[in-house]
Amino acid sequence: MAEQTLSIDDAMQLAVNAWLRGENDPALNLARQILAVRPEHRGAHHLRLTLEHGVNNLHFTAIHLHQPTLYSIGDFSYGVPAVFHHNQPSEPARLSIGNYCTIAHDVKIILGSYHRHDWHTIYPFSAPHLGSLFASTRDITDFSATRGGVTIGNDVWIGAHTIILSGVTIGDGAVVAAGSVVSRDIGPYEIWAGNPAQLIKRRFDEETSARLLALRWWDWSKEDVEANARWIMNEGAPALDKLKQAKAAMLHKARSPIKGMRIVSGASGQIRMKVPQTWKKGAPTWLVLHGSLGAIETVQDFEARMPEANLVFADLPGSGQSWRPTDYSAEGFARELLPAIGQVMEDDYRVLGVSFGGAVGLAMAREDARCKGVVLVDTPFSAKKLWHNHAFLRNVLASAPDNLHKRQFAWDIYGVSESALAERTFWHLLDGLAVPVNVVTGDVPLHPQRQTNQLACCLDKADLEALRHRGIPVTRTRGGHDLIHDNPESVKAVMVAMAERADAVAA
Repeated sequence: MAEQTLSIDDAMQLAVNAWLRGENDPALNLARQILAVRPEHRGAHHLRLTLEHGVNNLHFTAIHLHQPTLYSIGDFSYGVPAVFHHNQPSEPARLSIGNYCTIAHDVKIILGSYHRHDWHTIYPFSAPHLGSLFASTRDITDFSATRGGVTIGNDVWIGAHTIILSGVTIGDGAVVAAGSVVSRDIGPYEIWAGNPAQLIKRRFDEETSARLLALRWWDWSKEDVEANARWIMNEGAPALDKLKQAKAAMLHKARSPIKGMRIVSGASGQIRMKVPQTWKKGAPTWLVLHGSLGAIETVQDFEARMPEANLVFADLPGSGQSWRPTDYSAEGFARELLPAIGQVMEDDYRVLGVSFGGAVGLAMAREDARCKGVVLVDTPFSAKKLWHNHAFLRNVLASAPDNLHKRQFAWDIYGVSESALAERTFWHLLDGLAVPVNVVTGDVPLHPQRQTNQLACCLDKADLEALRHRGIPVTRTRGGHDLIHDNPESVKAVMVAMAERADAVAA
């Protein structure tokens, strides 16, 4: 007889079924086998914790909603909502639930509906549930409607019999009263109730809410949360002071043993940075930001190319040893980085942004008066046409299906999932920008699609024309998308020219 193999999803379902039947040993064995293959599998991890620690009378959400293509479920959240899916692979509407949430009985989350109210009929003739009853309509695939996915933050309480409609975001620390119908976004630490749900009051004053959001205790390790649980399960400023001290101690403990590397506080998480061992007085200072899903190590060899400058490197939020951002946008990444920048350098600086790092640099320049210019190294402005980036990100998703940061980065930043492509643009970051911007790109064209020794550039003719129309200087040189390694001397030349122009104007 031919050997049969189970998919991870099927194996997880077998483990859950065994656990529900009270067959704990087989369930635990299956969970451990899944984790041996997929160490980050959220469902298997929480099933193992349940069985090893005697958790009873509650179900961790991730055990039941364990398919990463449909759900992103955080640690220790419990309660199992009924989820009504959108069922349109080309227009994904996913459910995201943060850490330490409490979801009561009979909660329904509507990601999509089989009823289009903009059509002449609400009847879903082509829905798969109807089989071949209306076979002539099978090619009509957009029978479902959605306003987008549902995002539930961290430490959120959803009361019993609540209905949450598509496109809704519920902020950290919020409370939704039993029986509510939520059709609008709910802010952090707000209490809502009713049908339709309305704001009843805020749990805390603005200062307390801001301090809690800055602490982000729900993103601490389990050990750190447990060590400080008595202060988390408390109230008032003295408890918040203790938690602030605990977070500072964590950052100190996380400091890098590598000379020049520092762990500093971002807006709400930790950021790893590399600073010069000796600052050169009067020399230009550059913040170097790496590209998508990279780290300091992917660009730090450029330091040897510019010994005359002060180069500061940073892990983008979610990469290297930096914490994930709370907002997956160029602006959100910038907001997380800016407080960290102020801790390692006091003077004016410019940004060298590689690929997506350039978009973050533009967002920083819009917020920080100390930023005096941005050099973009083949930074894309329109994501949907980046065929090689789609392949890269889908390979990332295939190799790390349970990594929440990589999955959210792929979709929110570049509009890429396993089955869908959506446009994401960064042109707005140039609107009204007061500092000089220079673009350097290579000569390996994006189109036509083909395999080359060097990665195709992300800027095509239309992009270059649009940049020049905005009055932004573009240098096109030998090399591909990885220009900082393909042709570092050309990148350096653009940086030096920008600094010299600024010096000439100042003189």
